[in-house]
Amino acid sequence: MEFERVQGVDIPKIGLGTWQLQGNTCYRAVLSALELGYRHLDTAEIYDNESEVGRAIADSRVARSELFLVTKVWTDHLAYPAVLRAARGSLKRLGVDQIDLYLVHWPKASMPIADTMQAMNELVEGGQVLRLGVSNFNVEQFEAAQSASSVKLFTNQVPFAVGRVDTSMLEYCQQNEVLLTAYSPLDRGRPVRRRPQRNLHADPSLPSSRTTPISSSRSRIRSANSHCFAERSSCRTIASKSMNGLAACPAAGLSAS
Repeated sequence: MEFERVQGVDIPKIGLGTWQLQGNTCYRAVLSALELGYRHLDTAEIYDNESEVGRAIADSRVARSELFLVTKVWTDHLAYPAVLRAARGSLKRLGVDQIDLYLVHWPKASMPIADTMQAMNELVEGGQVLRLGVSNFNVEQFEAAQSASSVKLFTNQVPFAVGRVDTSMLEYCQQNEVLLTAYSPLDRGRPVRRRPQRNLHADPSLPSSRTTPISSSRSRIRSANSHCFAERSSCRTIASKSMNGLAACPAAGLSAS
């Protein structure tokens, strides 16, 4: 497995996204993925599957220290006390003492950014969280979050795929040593074509582009895993410049967390 080094930290380049996975299907999918070599797992409180992800981790033979575990706080819980409660809930459901990377899932116009980031920083100070980041933020929103945080943000997780590229965000991340985590980097297998960028200001309650659930079949996950690694060279041609600082977390086995 290849790793990406950002801010002195090595993380697996390919991760497993778990959006739309539920119940035993989620448990089997994550357990199979761990057996096949995945070490970067992505979930969120809104996915309602953190317990299943945690159970799969506990039942696997993989040491917790080998994993890079990511989860996210939802937009309803961005006030200071709500962030802290949400993090405690995620830790309990995942069955772990520490989250490797904790993200603000979506920007929100009414988000109390100073309070949100104060709570996130306290989670790092208290040891419940190792690193902080955001998801679906544009450059301006990312800079506002960073300005409100004494802890350097580690990543911005955004849709980033062949034929769907936000070079401004990639360039910003490369210039500021921030990991750009691409979800659905192969665009769920769709043919490459030009199309408008997704509006990162969109209401998060609207349908997301990450819509394909991962199969719980071991053979399907192995196939997806092989395809994703086979297509890595194609992923690197997404932008016309170096892809340093880019990790991919496929939902449905073909995206980056």
